[in-house]
Amino acid sequence: MAGEMTDPRKQAPAEKTSALDFARGSLHALPFLRWRTKFLPLHAKFAWAFLPLALASVYLFGWRSAFLLALAYAVGWTVAASFSVIRRRPMDPSFWITALLFGLSLPAHAPWWLVVIGAAVGQLFGKEVFGGFGRNVFNPALVGRAFVTISFPTYFAGYWWRPFWGGFGGFAAWTPELAAADAVTTATPLAAFKGSGVQGPLGP
Repeated sequence: MAGEMTDPRKQAPAEKTSALDFARGSLHALPFLRWRTKFLPLHAKFAWAFLPLALASVYLFGWRSAFLLALAYAVGWTVAASFSVIRRRPMDPSFWITALLFGLSLPAHAPWWLVVIGAAVGQLFGKEVFGGFGRNVFNPALVGRAFVTISFPTYFAGYWWRPFWGGFGGFAAWTPELAAADAVTTATPLAAFKGSGVQGPLGP
């Protein structure tokens, strides 16, 4: 009957969607978008955003920066491919975003094994355990960076590399010069109060 109301209890339940469905291009009728998007063009924008950062890292710190990025990419691919086999699902190609973000967050003198550990932890515990792309709670790259910073703090303090500057920069070298980091010290309020005669709220 034309005027008969449909019982909402008999209607088909709404299909659940996620960011992964959107990235794969299976959603084309979102009210806030006027165009269709597909997975590869979306991630191509990330690639264009990463390119100047990667070139700058090589220019400032030599080709070792490119090696660290390539190593992080390889580790991220390995973890993503392994979970693809375990879950019997197509591999999520967004792994490279996590890998490159993590690689760019590291100092240029980071050892190769630290890159392997951090990239694996970020991809595994920052993304895959939550179900993959679009389902993670925390930024996977920062999960990996936080893990290696807490576990191996000596590699993030104490010394640094003087960046190349001028001409071809690091494009003509592998690594810059290693130098000790300058320490800037000053008296803390506690040190000022202790035995220096400085008047505090409870007396000298």
